[in-house]
Amino acid sequence: IAGRARPETAPLIGCFVNMLPLRLDLRDQPSVLALVRRVREVALSAYAHQDLPFEQVVEALHPERRLHHTPIFQVAFSLRHAPLETLRLPELELSIGDAFSGTSKLDLTLNMIETADGLRGMFEYSTDLFDAATIARMAAHFHTLLEAIVANPDEQIAHLPLLTEAERQQMLIDWNRSGAEYPRDAAVHALIEAQAARTPHTHAIIFEGQALTYAELNTRANQLAHHLRAQGVGPDVLVALCVERSLEMIVGMLAILKAGGAYVPLDPTYPAERLQYMLSHSRSPVLLTQAALVARLPEHTAQVFRLDADWHTLAAYPTTNPARTALPEHLAYLIFTSGSTGRPKGVMVTQRGLINLVHGLRAYFDDPAVQTTGLITSISFDISVNQIFPSLIFGRTLHIIPDAVKLDSRALLRYLDDHQLHLLDAVPSYMQAVLNEVAPELPPNALRYLLIGGEKLEQRLLQAVFGQIGPAVEIVNIYGLTEISDINALGVIRVEDLGKPITVGKPLQNNRIYILNAANQPQPIGIAGEVCISGQSVSRGYLHRPDLTAERFVPCPFEDGALMVRTGDLGRWRADGTIEILGRIDHQVKIRGFRIETGEIEAVLAQHPQVSECVVVAREDTPPAGGHPDMRLVAYVVGEPKTKHQAPGEDGSQFLVPGAAALRQHVGASLPDYMVPSAFVVLDALPKTPSGKIDRKALPAPELAAELDERFVAPTNLIEELLASIWANVLRVERVSIHDNFFNLGGHSLLAAQLVSRIRETFGIELPLRSIFEAATLAELARRISAAPGDLSEAQPPLQPVSREGALPLSFAQQRLWFLDQLAPGSTAYNVPIGMRLRGSLDVAALHHSLSAIVARHEVLRTSFSTVNGKPIQVIAPAGPLDLPLHDLTDVVEEAERQATARQLSIAEAQQPFDLAHGPLVRARLFRLAADEHLLLVTLHHIVADGWSLDVLLDELAALYTARATDTTADLPELPIQYADYAVWQRDWLQGAVLERQLGYWQQHLAA
Repeated sequence: IAGRARPETAPLIGCFVNMLPLRLDLRDQPSVLALVRRVREVALSAYAHQDLPFEQVVEALHPERRLHHTPIFQVAFSLRHAPLETLRLPELELSIGDAFSGTSKLDLTLNMIETADGLRGMFEYSTDLFDAATIARMAAHFHTLLEAIVANPDEQIAHLPLLTEAERQQMLIDWNRSGAEYPRDAAVHALIEAQAARTPHTHAIIFEGQALTYAELNTRANQLAHHLRAQGVGPDVLVALCVERSLEMIVGMLAILKAGGAYVPLDPTYPAERLQYMLSHSRSPVLLTQAALVARLPEHTAQVFRLDADWHTLAAYPTTNPARTALPEHLAYLIFTSGSTGRPKGVMVTQRGLINLVHGLRAYFDDPAVQTTGLITSISFDISVNQIFPSLIFGRTLHIIPDAVKLDSRALLRYLDDHQLHLLDAVPSYMQAVLNEVAPELPPNALRYLLIGGEKLEQRLLQAVFGQIGPAVEIVNIYGLTEISDINALGVIRVEDLGKPITVGKPLQNNRIYILNAANQPQPIGIAGEVCISGQSVSRGYLHRPDLTAERFVPCPFEDGALMVRTGDLGRWRADGTIEILGRIDHQVKIRGFRIETGEIEAVLAQHPQVSECVVVAREDTPPAGGHPDMRLVAYVVGEPKTKHQAPGEDGSQFLVPGAAALRQHVGASLPDYMVPSAFVVLDALPKTPSGKIDRKALPAPELAAELDERFVAPTNLIEELLASIWANVLRVERVSIHDNFFNLGGHSLLAAQLVSRIRETFGIELPLRSIFEAATLAELARRISAAPGDLSEAQPPLQPVSREGALPLSFAQQRLWFLDQLAPGSTAYNVPIGMRLRGSLDVAALHHSLSAIVARHEVLRTSFSTVNGKPIQVIAPAGPLDLPLHDLTDVVEEAERQATARQLSIAEAQQPFDLAHGPLVRARLFRLAADEHLLLVTLHHIVADGWSLDVLLDELAALYTARATDTTADLPELPIQYADYAVWQRDWLQGAVLERQLGYWQQHLAA
């Protein structure tokens, strides 16, 4: 059927060519030539199964169906041969033009036509997704790529460039011009000392009615610093700081820096096991804490100083500033973050990185309108750094917001208003929760800046902030990692920006951001890649983890001698030079601003004696109405199999299954509260992809899993019992309810093929593979087996004419198009316009006769599609003349205006919908542009024709027009079959075993 149709070989103007979604394995990064060979092999293998309609593949795979895009794929590449760009007719020259229907069927299609002069291409795209500038860039990238392929066909495809030189200059250089002066040789504590000298009597910190002025803060920190010096604290010495929210917390941090050391914040709410690991891993010789916490601390070897009970011992130490010993390259702090190996990892941040961060935020903290700031987060969370130090260095008053206040939304807003806080830093989920719980009658009118970071910022939060706090506030969307001194990019959002795309702005001063693919090639504008960052803020890496440091801190390919951090975040450049963060390339998640490696939770879960497998994911199953999505951690566990000496449970289970309470207690003993899953789901097996990896998308929602367990119904007859046994074996589950869904229990397409094989062996019947998709529960499939016929014949019937008596079926492709028309009546998405330019002396009557003869010759062009008992059938109308209206545009004087009018009228004509039930489904219209120039537009519906039909149309038009103009007979043989004959043949044969065998091939090919 498919191919370059000629009247003598394939006289079917209604034939359809299958689109072949070919899946290629590119994991080994093949060269261009290797890829070409691989494509050839896959394509040839696919052609052996080309008779299988694409619609049947979709039906079997059962993908999620959406009206706004096609299933399986949304991007296509089309290559075809232009049969005759120019036809020579009597006194006339006919050339094919680009006719556009105004509608794109897919998200993006690149149509390439092979002509005598080379390849000609055209992009067809959805304007809901792309604009003209994006497509123009894409075309330029394609051109760059093709040049590179020709120049070096042995290069790996991942290393081929896409960017033009101008784009490389723009993204690598121009958008990274972030250089700015700052006190590079300064120390953090020295800048605070200078501020204390300028404003000694200004309140530096306030907590629960207590306050310290800058002079008092500096004096206390000095005394403690001298004590720490006496204990051996100096440059790069790590000092643990485990305190509750208090004035002493800030005193301790500053004192450690003054002593030349680096502070290691330990949250006292963490489990003892985690605190013990942090203390031992950091090897801190000194621990600053409070008397009430000493008894709760795990065993350690550090020397303890209680900031409250032992303070009197510092009276003998001087109050003067200690001599500076720490240099910019020395450590300022070490913060532990979640680790994928099951243990947290300590990030070493230098004085230089902290100073650069502080001065990058100067515009907000040094604003005269900002005199007060608020500290909400724990100092164990890196976002605290940009709340504390900029405030103290620029002389602002830092309010340490008590736990009781920050956990009460109304109390928090009252606090902000009562204390006239001008700047606040919070994570989006926290701020959304606050605004969800309060009415707008308590607005913190003094708030000037709201720094938001740690999670994705949503439009709903922007609307809530501007609506409830006030339109005058500026939201600063910040982005960064602990590994790069916390903030690496920021962008300001004002009320007039509502509804615009949310970005993180541009790189922070002295930082450079690159969006790269896996081969370190820069990604074009709008294309996702990994966010990589270099510059002054890059930290030293991970404490005692040289392997992980080398993996994440890599040489920057665009800066000699510089390191960059591979963040693991996905991002893309926008056309205005701002950056949009899209997600992660791994399984790291962010919950309430905390960066969590789910692998760390899985490692702890796996230590439970009754857990054999587990996986932890972040879900958004139940977002609150109108609020920020309720992201939560859910753990899925598989119990350990029971031994032969252990009796089955009451439900017959052969697994040792721990309860949710026991699992929660187990995890909570090692991990902080924010890492304890909110739900635990026990499964008999984790769903796997064909490659053996855990299929995270197939994990059931917690409520669904509980519901499935509660409604277990045992098999009721022999077929159900045998089938349940097969399911249990294939899915590796212990028991199966007759209401269980094959795919909810972990089934997938390859397992479905195994299931069909087992059914064949057990029941002796050939069940179509699509039955597993159509009857997914055990009870439904058992009924299908009971009614199944015997083996289907694989003998191929001949393609021959059939009787026109009775109802004629639709082909598979026509069924799909008919169904789509029922979903969206009047859609012009499947109009096929063909434009032809006619130059010379046109015989309009001969043209009209030729077009009418083509319609008379091909039944499919006279076919409409009626419905009988809810099913569509083909109705073939008798032959008759085709209407050919003529529009004379010669009265339009200006050539450009005349051409524009013709194009406008052509598009309007191409966008006129067809009525499938009544027809006709082909239209023709002629435009006269001059006495010797005409434009012919033929528009067909895709249900009766496709792109390959153009070959037949042109060949027959040339033959018929030439015969009519020269008063001869066209040499066109009689058609042995029509498209309706093919539709019947397809129905009778392809629904049998051959289709199932071919379907199995496509199942295997597309299963991943």
